[in-house]
Amino acid sequence: MAYQIKKVYHPDSSKAYPTEKVLLRSEKDLFELRRKLNPEAGEEILLCAVCYQRLRLVGNTNQTFYFRHFKDSEDCPEKVGSGLTIDEINRIKYNGQKEGRAHRENKALLAEILGYDPSFIPDSVVTEKTFRDENPTTGIARYPRRPDVTARHRFTQRRIAFELQVSTTYLDVVIQRENYYKEAGEFILWVFLEFNKCRFTELDIFYGNRCNAFVLDDDAKNASRELSKLILTCYYFTYSVRHVEGRWIVDEHLSNQLVSIEELTFDQETGKLFYRDCDALKLEAETTAKAENAELHAIKLRKKRVEEVKQKLEKRKNRQKEQKKGLNDQMAEKLRKIGRLKSLRCHKCGNEDSFRSQACFIYCKKCNESINY
Repeated sequence: MAYQIKKVYHPDSSKAYPTEKVLLRSEKDLFELRRKLNPEAGEEILLCAVCYQRLRLVGNTNQTFYFRHFKDSEDCPEKVGSGLTIDEINRIKYNGQKEGRAHRENKALLAEILGYDPSFIPDSVVTEKTFRDENPTTGIARYPRRPDVTARHRFTQRRIAFELQVSTTYLDVVIQRENYYKEAGEFILWVFLEFNKCRFTELDIFYGNRCNAFVLDDDAKNASRELSKLILTCYYFTYSVRHVEGRWIVDEHLSNQLVSIEELTFDQETGKLFYRDCDALKLEAETTAKAENAELHAIKLRKKRVEEVKQKLEKRKNRQKEQKKGLNDQMAEKLRKIGRLKSLRCHKCGNEDSFRSQACFIYCKKCNESINY
């Protein structure tokens, strides 16, 4: 056997199944499946889960069943010696993923909505028209691009390629698509049927577009029909600043809002559209938190300095109290022993620091009052 297909894709259910699991069926079931997969019968379709071309069920001389591509099918990475580059393999996989029922039905719905949206020129709405990056000298198409739906925006006259994102896509394919439309002076809008913040594909596109993800979910479909224009659910981050344990921090929240094309910004730099510039909003919140924390730090420094001054004054006062207060050594020592030196005070003027002694008498230096001790 020249090659072996490891997984098959069922377009009606939009699911992939391991080949070995399918081939565990009984001999009768496999022969029935083999007949149904024949184009003449047209009762069943199974696709290669890599290139998404139709498969047939065949067997060898030992009556062992296996799946094969049809004769004269296009190259597939599963074929030995296909000679495909990584870039070509990824494009094949990406384009093949558009064969599922969910993708086909929602692509048709998207085109229908754009057809009656007043923001778009009706005649410009095209489903899976091939864009070609042509060599200006020879006109040879090098990298065909097949967007799901394209439409020209009435007010900007710019063409938008709507790419439905149903299953996992390689990041390099995402980047290639975005670069292609940007270099062509067009815009790309990735549209999900659901947004799962745990899947890398969604996050690659989400973080690559100022943290905006657009979803054609049930709410968006209902709103589109009701308003007669394209409405998408946009997921984006909002930011708030709050005080926690002595410092200001930035909280990040995932929000969503139904939006129309009129509410989106055409980002000339990236060739994409966004609803909220979450990068700028985050920077604004971080700047606010930084300023608040700087003010808190300044307040702490001022309090610290005030406390240091108080401590110095207290130490000075204590040192003064520890001094002899103008008394001779003999009198100061006598008062210290009986515990009266620190509490010595003139009852007349309140002086506590400056006294004089004469024999066994003590007088206030400020008012010359005799001090009882």
